[in-house]
Parts: sequence; C-alpha cells; structure tokens
Amino acid sequence: MKPESTKDFIVSGDDRYERALPLLDNYKNKFSLSNAFELLYAVRQEGAWATRVSFVYSANKQTVYYVENNNFEHIRKFKFLPV
Repeated sequence: MKPESTKDFIVSGDDRYERALPLLDNYKNKFSLSNAFELLYAVRQEGAWATRVSFVYSANKQTVYYVENNNFEHIRKFKFLPV
C-alpha cells in the first residue's frame, strides 16, 4: 500500500514497510532464515503497539519459526506434519 492511502490513520512505527524495502534489496536472491529474523527485528514495533508475534514460514521445511513479544533470542518452531 502506498503510505498516502492511509495517512489519516498513521501512528508511530508505520514506516516499517518503507524501512524494510532497502533491507530486502540488500539481500538480493540470498535470503536465509536468519536474514528474515534480522529484517523482522529491524522493523519491530515497541511500546503500546508492540509486535507480539513475528514469524517466518519455510515452505521447504514445512515449518513456521516464530518469536513472541520481540524476544528474538528465543526462536521457536512449529513443524507441520504430512497429511
């Protein structure tokens, strides 16, 4: 979404997508699980509107990796079982 389309509803931290774009551009075609969490850490929100859950899905491993309450030192995982 273009920032102008939601300017009436802007709150602190709403520039996350604009801050993420140059970081994503730096990764090019090499983007690992640790890169994903570096990016999520860089754009996390704090305070009243703090990020509660950040997650990354690995299609190859059929696994969700996630952190709760900005605790990026403790990455947890949930693996989907085959059906």
